[in-house]
Amino acid sequence: MSVARKLIIVGQEAGGVGKSTAVLFLAEMWRESGRSFAILDADDKNRTTSGASALSHALPHHVVTWLGTGPTLAEMETDPDRGHAHWDKVRAVLDHHDVLLDLGANTVQRLLEYAVRMRAAKRWAEDGITVEVWVPMNADKINIESGVKALTAAGKAFGGAALRAVRNLRDGGFAGWNGSAQGAALDALEKAGVVFVDLPKAPIPPAGLEAMKRGPWSAFQVCDMGWRDTAQALGLPGPVAERTVYGCEDWIDAVRASFGPVALPGKE
Repeated sequence: MSVARKLIIVGQEAGGVGKSTAVLFLAEMWRESGRSFAILDADDKNRTTSGASALSHALPHHVVTWLGTGPTLAEMETDPDRGHAHWDKVRAVLDHHDVLLDLGANTVQRLLEYAVRMRAAKRWAEDGITVEVWVPMNADKINIESGVKALTAAGKAFGGAALRAVRNLRDGGFAGWNGSAQGAALDALEKAGVVFVDLPKAPIPPAGLEAMKRGPWSAFQVCDMGWRDTAQALGLPGPVAERTVYGCEDWIDAVRASFGPVALPGKE
């Protein structure tokens, strides 16, 4: 390879923790960096009735390829080639682009376990491919525990991977877990080198946020449209649309400040 490639995996077993939101922000950061990259969607909940990825609407500046959710571990036990084929699709794209992979919920564990079996870390490192794994989590017991499992599995699957724990502050902070088993598990990850970044709560009016989710419309799209077009596209009263645009601007700035120091790639 003439250019060292990077694979950025975003995933978590639990749903509704901010995976797609993290993908949206990382995708825009990558686009602005000027590097060549591709977005692969393996989240079955992101599929539209037409079979396309729902991320395509929220990321109009990007081509989003539906990868498929991959086989179960039982299916891979019966036919190992099915597990290889899923990761081989990712590997083929990495010959030409960086890859941002949305693994979604209920797929992370089995695919990471299979990556261990196929020695992906060793083979890909020999080809100059580096791996980052971003695992969002809410301040919820189940979310934290599944996030810890995903980061631990990612460390085993890709030994030299840069691991990122994304604390989604939508429903509150994580200080309440200090002194608990869950808090101790997070502390252990940080001591082991996992980098923690925050996904700040979106300072957007509830009506605006709900309208954005229905679209789905990204914060970047809302800012590009301005409040008049946002009011029409999202069906919002003018004042609410205006506050939605301002809230999106503030949210983008806050996420950039949090993600930027660890997310921004170098230019090709």
